[in-house]
Amino acid sequence: MKHFRLALVRQKYRPDGGAERFVSRALEALEDQDLDLSVITREWQGDKNPDWHIHICNPVKWGRVSRERGFAESARRVWQQEKFDIVQSHERIPVVIFTALATAFIGAGYYNVAVSCQSGAVGC
Repeated sequence: MKHFRLALVRQKYRPDGGAERFVSRALEALEDQDLDLSVITREWQGDKNPDWHIHICNPVKWGRVSRERGFAESARRVWQQEKFDIVQSHERIPVVIFTALATAFIGAGYYNVAVSCQSGAVGC
């Protein structure tokens, strides 16, 4: 069993997107660490690494607001059920989140990472 569970959140994963390339590179860079790596996404396009866990959250959407809210609620349910140690989001999800810096610290072997709040997030 891996020592630490990390989830990256990206609503839509396409291999040619900028944030998606960051997610892919981060996952590849962290593969050799003592980490259980997961991605929470609405849709995954491209190859799947068998060492990564892909969690699909694709709730019904009626427009932009319901699409954003529905994904945020669905992603939150997944990370609460899965009890990840760190969740890094590339979406504006109104909860306390960890910043990209947390991923860098984990990659360097530091497991006591401080929490950072997104501006206006619940609980900040």
